[in-house]
Amino acid sequence: MGVGRHVHNLTVAPRRSPVTSSSGRRVADMTTDPRTVTFRDPGDLIAAVPAMVGFIPERSLVLLAFDASGTRIGVTMRHDLDLDADGIATEAMEVMIAHLCEICLRDNTSGVFALVIDDRFEIDAPSWDHLFALIDTGLDHLGLYTGFVVADMALGQPWRTRWGAMGTHGDRGILDDPRSSPMAVAHAVTTGRVVLRSRSQMVDSTARTTHCGDPSCTYAVDSRTKAAAVGLGESELLRRVLDAVLHGLDTHIGCTQLRVLEAAIRRPPVRDALLALAVSDVADAAEAVWAELTRRLRGGGRACAATLLGHLHYVRGDGAMAGVALDCALDSDVGHSLAALLDRSLRAGLRPSTLEELLPTSYAAADKLGVIMPAPAERAAG
Repeated sequence: MGVGRHVHNLTVAPRRSPVTSSSGRRVADMTTDPRTVTFRDPGDLIAAVPAMVGFIPERSLVLLAFDASGTRIGVTMRHDLDLDADGIATEAMEVMIAHLCEICLRDNTSGVFALVIDDRFEIDAPSWDHLFALIDTGLDHLGLYTGFVVADMALGQPWRTRWGAMGTHGDRGILDDPRSSPMAVAHAVTTGRVVLRSRSQMVDSTARTTHCGDPSCTYAVDSRTKAAAVGLGESELLRRVLDAVLHGLDTHIGCTQLRVLEAAIRRPPVRDALLALAVSDVADAAEAVWAELTRRLRGGGRACAATLLGHLHYVRGDGAMAGVALDCALDSDVGHSLAALLDRSLRAGLRPSTLEELLPTSYAAADKLGVIMPAPAERAAG
């Protein structure tokens, strides 16, 4: 079952570290922070959603699925809300809801929360009951635990429980600022990243810019970027990329260096070795290089850089940014096999830990080229 990549935006964001409620029950997971965040009521949980998906969602359906232990949210899923004029889910939306529910059931989920963000209909509109009933049916024996509605993810917006209940906390309230929620603050402190205003900001981060600082650059009109034209072996190409990661790229990077880096990431053995950087101590530096190459390169080179960027975000559990990067890769080269594989895996809800299990292959590729890669970073206990 596929997702129209240019029709809907699907975010599947697996999470790892625990977050607790005021009663001590873990109700959400962050990407990297092993510390806990306390929720006083359902409003805190709702306000935490932007930090979970990486941006402030609009006109979206978000599902938060508990893992089998019932103590952690194993996957967070967001999708554009596709509704008819009466606020009823379209046929395409019903298909997508069924797909998301399949992911929940396949992953041994013990409970699911649903959040609707939509400003087109009142939060008390009966159409939301229809939507939540679809989810409840799709979850089969599990059922939908609770469904919330809010018009806009902003300070002072009223939220309403439209399905199920949250015990003694009540069925309505006023939203705190999601950009300064405990989850958002913890996310910013531990990752250095703020919650973006919208998904479009993520897309903008991969927007094309000039190729290099050389005003006479002919990159866009010639074909000299092929690996064979560089004249370097794969071992040396890998070393050149590692040097760029360890020392950074100059703002006015030269055309020659960019052509070498493009030749490197387009060689499968070099690319396979570079995938290991996603779990290393230099992952942030690698992210910066992949993002810069994504913006500066075109065609197959841009697709290769965006694939490395998407893989890195996927491994760290940032499904939203992974999806944006992989969209970029496939827009640049629809036949890019690794990007297509990662894209299918992300949409199917494959967990990042599955990709990590494949990383020894990357280290083996580097060993074959005679290059020592940065060791995997130590993971915080959680």
